[in-house]
Amino acid sequence: DGSKDDLPVQVKVGNDADAVTLKAKANVHAALNSKLTPESVLDPSVALPQGTKVAWKVPVDTTKVGRQTGTLEVTYPDGSKDELPVKVKVGNDADVVTPKAKANVHAALNSKLAPESVLDSSVAFPQGTKVTWKVPVDTSKAGMQTGTLEVTYPDGSKDDLPVQVKVGTDADAVTPKVKANVHAALNSKLTPESVLDPNVALPQGTKVAWKTPVDTSKAGMQTGTLEVTYPDGSKDELPVTVTVDGGTKKNTKMHAAALNANQKDHSNNNNDQGTNLKQKHEKATKNVVNNQTQVVLKGNQKELSFKQTGQNDSSLEREPEKGAKHVANNHKQVALAKMRSQSTKQALTKATKTSTELPQTGEKNSASLTLLGLVGALLGLFGLTEATKGKSKKF
Repeated sequence: DGSKDDLPVQVKVGNDADAVTLKAKANVHAALNSKLTPESVLDPSVALPQGTKVAWKVPVDTTKVGRQTGTLEVTYPDGSKDELPVKVKVGNDADVVTPKAKANVHAALNSKLAPESVLDSSVAFPQGTKVTWKVPVDTSKAGMQTGTLEVTYPDGSKDDLPVQVKVGTDADAVTPKVKANVHAALNSKLTPESVLDPNVALPQGTKVAWKTPVDTSKAGMQTGTLEVTYPDGSKDELPVTVTVDGGTKKNTKMHAAALNANQKDHSNNNNDQGTNLKQKHEKATKNVVNNQTQVVLKGNQKELSFKQTGQNDSSLEREPEKGAKHVANNHKQVALAKMRSQSTKQALTKATKTSTELPQTGEKNSASLTLLGLVGALLGLFGLTEATKGKSKKF
């Protein structure tokens, strides 16, 4: 009859996999070593047919920090399947990034050190990372100084980074020192290293040389200058004082005794030593002078005794005036010896006082030299006495 009906028909074209477009969440994060479920990474805005099953085909490795990938397998009710790649950030920025400080960081003394200047540029940081000093490096002190950087990442996680900075030069950091009471033999070769105080540690590779060598050809207190060159090229100059021992064995002992006496006199605990030395010198000189006087007296007594025995009476009778003059001269020599003894004693007292008052400088030898001069004077007196005796024999 030609009549018609329209019958709506539903036809499933393709399968579920064709019908659904899967989508993963953006910025998926997972804690380090955590268990990541496959459903947790799917975007909930995409509706899946009831009965759909989701599983990991390639799980995300959460044992490694940073951007990790995996693959989801979605099985629909009709048996069709989809695979969905997933990207996950495992751990936080602090877990992902390992900041590093530069090697051999240097800063000038009292300079301002920016925190970014000590970071190794080979390490990439997420955009928006901030770096500040948690413990600033103290640049007011020379030498190896430490500080701590605080690195704050965009996700709020943080890292603390210890840093070492060499502040100033080696010369700023080290204060070399010479030994106390350095001695050297006359005309000896004095090495620069031998005068340095070993208690001061010098950087490895430091070189020491004489800028002005100590003159060991002259006895006494001599000076020189050491030049210390450090590995970084900086330098120090160090003045050196050395006692050069020299002269005869006797003079060396006298010099050492005078030096020791002078040092003791300036010691707070031995203030009476200079007085004792003075007394010893006076006693020694007095003995020498007395001995010389006795020589003169004995010579006179011998001659007087010679005349009193009656020997050579004829000579005395022939030259009575000459004999009387000779006896008078002998008495005059005794008086002169006594006067010289008093003068020598006064000079010695003055010399000893000078030796005890002199500071511990290069003038330490003056007392010894004065004493040597006095000894020479006494020997001269002895010679004069002998000459007098010689003249008396002609009588």
